[in-house]
Amino acid sequence: MSSMQAYWKKNLSYVGTLLVIWFVVSYGFGILLADALDNIQIF
Repeated sequence: MSSMQAYWKKNLSYVGTLLVIWFVVSYGFGILLADALDNIQIF
């Protein structure tokens, strides 16, 4: 495997992992912690 192919394989692995983390945090925690988040007041 050439170094460019290895680079892109590793890069896509990072991107996929970060997308999964982003989904779990934004969507999953938004549902699971909805009551706790509703109690936060900014202003």
